[in-house]
Amino acid sequence: MQDCSKYDIMISASLDGALNRKDAKELEKHLASCADCRRYMQLLETVKEGLHEELPDPPAVMVGGAVVTEDYARSIGADYYAKDVRDAVKVTQAFFF
Repeated sequence: MQDCSKYDIMISASLDGALNRKDAKELEKHLASCADCRRYMQLLETVKEGLHEELPDPPAVMVGGAVVTEDYARSIGADYYAKDVRDAVKVTQAFFF
């Protein structure tokens, strides 16, 4: 069994379009001979596609807490404001569910 840990990072970078040409060729060669890494790459692709379908584009920004006011949140263009952690959970549940 081969050590594929260095390819985990390369696979992620490849899916993000951040892999240089040399590393892309190395990854391509490795994927041709490693079924585990091919499955891992397919899994990450599926997760990435699912996230793009589920999350707004661009992702929403929520701020809050004792030192942040709702007026400040509006002034910086935050999508959501929560006065504390409990409120943040409620806001998040309303947004995603």
